[in-house]
Amino acid sequence: MPYAARLAPRCFGALGESSAELVAPATDRFVCDHETSLDTYSKVAFAKLYGRKTPLPAADLLNDRVVPFFDSHRIPLARVLTDRGTKYCGNPEHHEYEFYLAVENIDHTRTKARSPQTKGIVERLHKTMLNEFYRIALRRKIYDSTAALQTGLDAWLDQYNNEREHQGR
Repeated sequence: MPYAARLAPRCFGALGESSAELVAPATDRFVCDHETSLDTYSKVAFAKLYGRKTPLPAADLLNDRVVPFFDSHRIPLARVLTDRGTKYCGNPEHHEYEFYLAVENIDHTRTKARSPQTKGIVERLHKTMLNEFYRIALRRKIYDSTAALQTGLDAWLDQYNNEREHQGR
C-alpha cells in the first residue's frame, strides 16, 4: 500500500541511527553513518548517509526529508522519539538537533535509559535495511563514495515506502 494511503491525521515519529563501514578498492576504507527516521504509525522511512556522527546530521535529515514530506501531506510533525545519546540530547541553545526541534516546535521524547525495546521498531528497520539493501548492494557493487551509495539507498527506500508490503496501518 503506498505511503499516502497509510498516513494518519496524527503523527508520531521515531528516530534511530546506525553505522556502516564500506571498503573501497582505491582507498583504505571510508566510514559512513546513516541517520534513519521512521514514522511509527505509517511505517514511512527516511535515511541519509553522512560522514560523521554529530547532532547536525540528525537535524539535517529532519530538515531535508522528514519535515518537508509531512508538510507536503499537511500533517504536522508533533513529536520525535530518540535515544538519550549526545547526538540527540543537549541544551537547545548550543545543540543543533535540540535547537532545530525548538525552532520547528516539535516535542522531543527520549527513551528510558538501557531500554532498547522502546526503539524496537527502528531497530527492526535497521535489520531490514541491512538484510534487504546493504548486504545485497555491497556484494554487487563497490561504492567509491557516499553519494553513490545514497542513490542506491534512496531507490531502496522508495521501494520500501511504496511497494513493499509491511504492517503499516
